[in-house]
Amino acid sequence: MTALILLFILLTGISRIYLGVHYLTDVLTGWLIGFILLALFTRYETNFITWFRSQPTSKQVTYAVLSSLIFILIPLFIRALFHNWQAPELWVKNVTAAYPDAEFKPFALSGSITVAGTWVGMLLGLIYLNAKKIKYTPNGTVLLRVLQLVIGLVGIIVLWMGLDQVFPDGETLIPALLRYLRYALVGLWVSALAPLVFRALKISRF
Repeated sequence: MTALILLFILLTGISRIYLGVHYLTDVLTGWLIGFILLALFTRYETNFITWFRSQPTSKQVTYAVLSSLIFILIPLFIRALFHNWQAPELWVKNVTAAYPDAEFKPFALSGSITVAGTWVGMLLGLIYLNAKKIKYTPNGTVLLRVLQLVIGLVGIIVLWMGLDQVFPDGETLIPALLRYLRYALVGLWVSALAPLVFRALKISRF
């Protein structure tokens, strides 16, 4: 499995260069950052989880929300730092050719808000299950697990696509907050709400 994962990482990086959507330096930098994060995760994972679980639930929630804001503050800092930067004409040309109906926005925050919302939603779900001492592990027969998968996907689609039709789109404050909420609900569904539905329907053991 480890070899397969490493092969996937290698081929993904090569494909980005081959397709002309990233430079070699982009891929090498991404690999380096990924390796550093993996090393830190491996080194401190157990200690951090032990410490985090020992904190009061209110503090866990606060840490979850604050940590999600990092995904937004860093791009905001980068945008402020390079506010006079102009994208190379070739970049604009390639993006326009690939997505003729999309506006080229290299500093758009929508992606960062998506990650931040999903992150906080998943963390809040895990915090809730841990507070209630509910331990969920996917199990059951193949049929039951397929049923869990279908229910899980339906929930994601309803929250992701359904709210997308209702909430406004844009980079202003209200659309940004609603995007954050939308993806927080998606993350919450994945980490806690879906498992609780499985338990209520008695299609999974806890």
